[in-house]
Amino acid sequence: MYKQIIIFFILVSPVLLSAQEDNTNKFSVYWNDSIVGYLGLGMETTFKEDGCYTLDTLILFEKKIIVQTEVFYSEYQDTIYFLPNFGVELEIIDNEAIIKFNSTVSGDTYWLLVKKEKSEVLYIYEEFLWYSNSSVHIEIAKDEFNDFKCYHICGKEVYKLVDEKIVFTDYFHFDQNKECFDCPTQYSFEECLKMKKNNDPFIWTE
Repeated sequence: MYKQIIIFFILVSPVLLSAQEDNTNKFSVYWNDSIVGYLGLGMETTFKEDGCYTLDTLILFEKKIIVQTEVFYSEYQDTIYFLPNFGVELEIIDNEAIIKFNSTVSGDTYWLLVKKEKSEVLYIYEEFLWYSNSSVHIEIAKDEFNDFKCYHICGKEVYKLVDEKIVFTDYFHFDQNKECFDCPTQYSFEECLKMKKNNDPFIWTE
């Protein structure tokens, strides 16, 4: 199924700094805390172990946070390159923030919702996985059904303090505690969450 990344901005400029070791604009790839290569089609490698990752630096409420996400290797014309699994974005609204992991492969989007308490303590309180361009089979009249495009959204409440590092693979292990629902594509992601929370009915249109 074809999927695409859809990103919403809420009158806030994202603050995102890329982790770099020098001034050459190389984005390092790590394996077991050691640099094994660099991201990009111009950075050939011979390293093919699973579990490689890259690091980004976010400034989250004046606190420096390292974000670790996995990379994958791709072979092109007998040459191996490292490519990112995710693009990382940060959106801040008052005392809350959204860390977005936008898949470069599937188009799915993963969100971590962060709050800052009065004591300046940061904690992640909710996580969402948002599948773009799904479809749902809905009964529109007695014994009459139709297929509608939708977002398929799964979420789960969490409470985890934000330390100096956020590792993507530590999250989004949805289990029986997750809550999933389908939302029509004419709504924004924020509207979908708000309507679901308020038990407002979705209007399905073709």
